[in-house]
Amino acid sequence: MLSLSGSGLLRDVHSEPTDDPEMVGVSILLDAHDVGLPDAGTATVLLHWFCGEEESAVWLELARWDPPPRVWFSGMGPLIEGEHVSVPRVDGALFDLVARMVALDAMVVRRGEATGGA
Repeated sequence: MLSLSGSGLLRDVHSEPTDDPEMVGVSILLDAHDVGLPDAGTATVLLHWFCGEEESAVWLELARWDPPPRVWFSGMGPLIEGEHVSVPRVDGALFDLVARMVALDAMVVRRGEATGGA
């Protein structure tokens, strides 16, 4: 298990099932540039985030933004080698993390509010 934190550009978001009726799961796919590992370069990171319905809707809306917003994160999970990855649109290895924290820049939130989005 690895513990990673960093930031990356949002690539995709999907709903994810959860056992807790109070929570909604989202899978957040990022192209991360600074995960704190030597020679990592750009890393593909899949975050599993559990939140309320309103926040889930915000993440699903953010996936449609162009250009994509930058997301800061921390989480724990394994590195999955390319031949074992079953995530659509991912070529190569990815970090499959249960997120402890995900956040957006305040300017992104302001832009969304100004345009009637997030």
